[in-house]
Amino acid sequence: MSNHKTCSFGILLIYLVLYNYFPHITATNITIADQVPSLTKSTITKKIIGGDFVALRGAPFMVNLRRDDEFICGGTLLRHNCVLTAAHCVVGTSASRLDIQAGSTLLSNSSQRSAVQSIFIPRQYRKKTNNFDVAILRLDTSLTGQRVQLVKLSNAFVRPGQRARVYGWGNRREDGRSAVGLRAAVVRVIRRSKCNREYRQDGEDDLSRTMFCASLPGINDSCAGDSGGPLMFRGRQYGIVSWGTGCGRANYPGVYTSIRAVQPWINRIVAQHCQ
Repeated sequence: MSNHKTCSFGILLIYLVLYNYFPHITATNITIADQVPSLTKSTITKKIIGGDFVALRGAPFMVNLRRDDEFICGGTLLRHNCVLTAAHCVVGTSASRLDIQAGSTLLSNSSQRSAVQSIFIPRQYRKKTNNFDVAILRLDTSLTGQRVQLVKLSNAFVRPGQRARVYGWGNRREDGRSAVGLRAAVVRVIRRSKCNREYRQDGEDDLSRTMFCASLPGINDSCAGDSGGPLMFRGRQYGIVSWGTGCGRANYPGVYTSIRAVQPWINRIVAQHCQ
């Protein structure tokens, strides 16, 4: 049995490498603003539950964030020298400990890398409520080339019932490990009143105006490690994976930072520090 598992993993890894570098051969071508102490909330990190592997051409805007060379979170390439992610991924961490990897869907492939020069976190960010859970990382080296692409941000709010795709390298189940390759899952935006009602049962405060909920309850969700990654709809980023209780639980959908709600802050930092 152990030999069978090892063989299966080897075949899967070979397939992912081919899928990442030669997608045409597959059947379907698919300066910190505020210093805040580190988070201690056990429910803060999120990863992909359900979903499918994604080829690089399907998400060239994706990057992964490393701390001391260990994967911790996802993010998107906002400008060639700036990355958009979640504040809780980087708060309390020195920029010198961080670097960004881009241009690959495999965590094992270094591809393009850059050290992080500066971390920007909004003053409104609070660890207790996860309000304004957004951060921008300025890079030492610009990331360019055919294998990377800038993300497009939405200037609209999500609507209840709207379906979107969440991307990440996070766990495929609540007690599992990070995915070998990038995955994406379809989730549905949940009405704010319903999400508030469900999280009140867990002793949580109501969602702030910078948050919204999305999942396919009990089927698809974000999970630990997907934090900082994007929620995409029609080629534009509407949300940032933020927090939740567990992964894929029917009564606890994933909570996202609304791009539209924090866009004035994003625009200001980009204008001053990104190119």
